[in-house]
Order: sequence, then structure tokens, then C-alpha cells
Amino acid sequence: MLSALLTTMSLLMDEAQTHEQMKQAGFEELPQLSDLQPQLNLMINEVAQAADELMVGNKSQSLNPYKDVGRNDPCPCGSGKKFKKCHGG
Repeated sequence: MLSALLTTMSLLMDEAQTHEQMKQAGFEELPQLSDLQPQLNLMINEVAQAADELMVGNKSQSLNPYKDVGRNDPCPCGSGKKFKKCHGG
């Protein structure tokens, strides 16, 4: 569905150039914007749902840039304050 969404967006921006690039890539039957445009909301929703599924549960990964900084250590931002009184609070 992502490829259909990207194709639709490319056709929206410059239909003639997109068709020319597709011809050069070997496509014989070219998609028409008028065929894809009514499905745009569905495409966006499906891509968003797929992205949400990747971010749910154990599949998501939260990065903590301060995981090695102790609460009483100086804050890595350089303020001179303790981490717990600055970015750790």
C-alpha cells in the first residue's frame, strides 16, 4: 500500500514526469491519477495503521540518551546543575 501511496503522490506532483520515469523503468501499463485518487484516504489510513502496528508492544524501541547518567552526576547539557535538577527532573 505504501508504494501505491507514493505513486499517487508522485502523480499528484507531476503526472507527466512520473509517467515518463515509469516508462523508462519498463512499466507498460501506467497508473492513472484518476483511478488512484479516490483511494487516497484508504491508502493513508492503511500506511498509518501499519506504522502504528510496528510501534506497539515489544516492536517499539525507546531510546534514552541519558541511560548512563546518574541522578547526582552533572547534567550532560553543560549547565553545571545536577542531572536530577536539570534534564532528569
